[in-house]
Amino acid sequence: MHCRKILSWRYIRGKAEQVLLRDVHGRHHCDTFSCGHLHNISHPFRRQGDPHGCGVQSYELVCTENKPKIQINTATYFVTEINYTDSSFRVVDVNLDMNSSCPLPRWDELPYFNGIQRSDKDQSWELLPMYTDTVGSFVNCSQAVSLTNEFYQYSYTSVPCLSNNHSFVYIVTDTVPIEYLAPSCGYLAMFLLSDPGPGNYYNFSHYADFVKHLRLGFSVRFPLLDPPMSIIGRINFCLNESFR
Repeated sequence: MHCRKILSWRYIRGKAEQVLLRDVHGRHHCDTFSCGHLHNISHPFRRQGDPHGCGVQSYELVCTENKPKIQINTATYFVTEINYTDSSFRVVDVNLDMNSSCPLPRWDELPYFNGIQRSDKDQSWELLPMYTDTVGSFVNCSQAVSLTNEFYQYSYTSVPCLSNNHSFVYIVTDTVPIEYLAPSCGYLAMFLLSDPGPGNYYNFSHYADFVKHLRLGFSVRFPLLDPPMSIIGRINFCLNESFR
């Protein structure tokens, strides 16, 4: 595409409007709906059976016994909160035992840690966790890990209720490449936690503190569209070319 056209303000404005129009397409003729404690649910969410163009397919909610659920990758989650101000919603694993003082996520239930990219339509990123979410793992070790050993780059928090004399379970915050785990440890399960809020931080010196946050789940973004960034990239390219 010719740079003179790309650098035209009318062209840029037109492209931006196209992106916005695609983003709101279908909203005006799609009914809002409710499920349990959530009311006036609208785009990007949809219900099973909604007309094509209402909401985004990967944000389809199923209302069971007045509890809104969503499928994200290999797991099903309760939707506990929708925030239209910051375009996010909070989810909690439906299989997490809320009555247990020692819950453990299933090893095969994982969210999309990096979201999913749609290349067929708007090249949007969908079901992307909030950038403030904390990623971590449960690890199972055949030997106890020295929590004060500076060799290990990550903080290990002991989980006594899942451990015994031959198996030692820990939680490790942050994404840990397998080669950086303590030699006797292996992957058990992964989790995401929402940001604790401005001025706060996680203190997992006791497993009970971790459980409290695990029960609150994590936050997921509404779809993010790529076209505005690609337009900016083209503009930068053309500006660089114009100075040669």
